[in-house]
Amino acid sequence: MKKFFKYLFAFVFSVGIISQSYAENPKSILKNFAKRAEKHNVNGVLALIDGSYKQVQLIGMLKQDTTQFLNELFCGKNIKDDSKFKCVGFNDIKKCTFTGMKKIKTPDINKIYANAYFKVETNAGEVYKVQLFLVRIQRSTDSLYRIAGAVG
Repeated sequence: MKKFFKYLFAFVFSVGIISQSYAENPKSILKNFAKRAEKHNVNGVLALIDGSYKQVQLIGMLKQDTTQFLNELFCGKNIKDDSKFKCVGFNDIKKCTFTGMKKIKTPDINKIYANAYFKVETNAGEVYKVQLFLVRIQRSTDSLYRIAGAVG
């Protein structure tokens, strides 16, 4: 019986360590999002986008037009000409790099957590600074992070 509890304790302890190591890190989510965008992984990118944002923007406004949704997600200013604002077509993305985030102070833990910044290079060689939002969803034991863009 002692052996059983010993193995049970070891199992529970190892599961705790594994689940802790897989707890979502905001920066790893954003880096993963950039990699998926660069590889044009539509389902991978959509999986990391906040469900409420998809409900409003993709389903409500764009009538489930995934192509238009993704083409309008990566909008920002041209790095060389700061006044030129453009949306980069999803399939025009040559390189997407997560460049940083700035936390937003908010009393509600289930709101926008941070501004997330990406450098997006197009196939034509233009480079844009894109700002998206990192949304935090508080769960019973941890936080889930997802990405959102502008609405409208």
